[in-house]
Amino acid sequence: LLIKVGKIGNRVKIGPYIKITPVWVYISELIRGDGSLNKCDNNYYNLVFVNKDLGLINYARNFFLKLGINRNSVSVYDSSKYPHIKNLVVRSEIFPYIFHSIFKIPFGRKLKMNFPNFIFENRKFAINAIRGIFDAEGSVHIKYNNNFCRRVNICSFDKDYLENIKLLLLRFNIHSYIFEEKRENKKYFYRLIIGGRDCILRFKTIIKPKQEDRKKKLELLVRSYEGRW
Repeated sequence: LLIKVGKIGNRVKIGPYIKITPVWVYISELIRGDGSLNKCDNNYYNLVFVNKDLGLINYARNFFLKLGINRNSVSVYDSSKYPHIKNLVVRSEIFPYIFHSIFKIPFGRKLKMNFPNFIFENRKFAINAIRGIFDAEGSVHIKYNNNFCRRVNICSFDKDYLENIKLLLLRFNIHSYIFEEKRENKKYFYRLIIGGRDCILRFKTIIKPKQEDRKKKLELLVRSYEGRW
């Protein structure tokens, strides 16, 4: 069934019921971590996803195209300030509404990340939520100041959000801890850290990130333990 929302909306292949799949959850966490929902003047809505991995940008772009949105409503362009960063912009009213109402992503500047409780109820949802936020806001460290410092990180300004991710990780026997840091602009943020050979291996095996650089670094991190099993 095709539905249309708003005078400027395009018909898309969803409704009257929406089946939330793991891919929806993954996309939602990409946007929550590295994107935004925007409501502008004159009933103009869009959603934005920002990442340096063009493959990940195209993955998200194809997700919306498969749902039937007009290709002219989806754009990918380089950041004016950082040319290596790609911006995906989806001009639509219905998609921001879905990600706001179902996935609890706020419009505009995110003062809180929020998190929908239904993700805790499904194993595949949990995996895709962790994968999404790691692909958006994660990093992998193997060495620091020429010393081994093996860890996987996820950063956020919202400690409560990371506490939810920590609970999801525990479902897969992946232990983590959260600590507070202060940036140069004097704003505090929080870092979730996964350390230890077994937890890092479980993270790689179960979560299976898509972001190319982090996926490669995670493989190198696991290999750094070779001979230590």
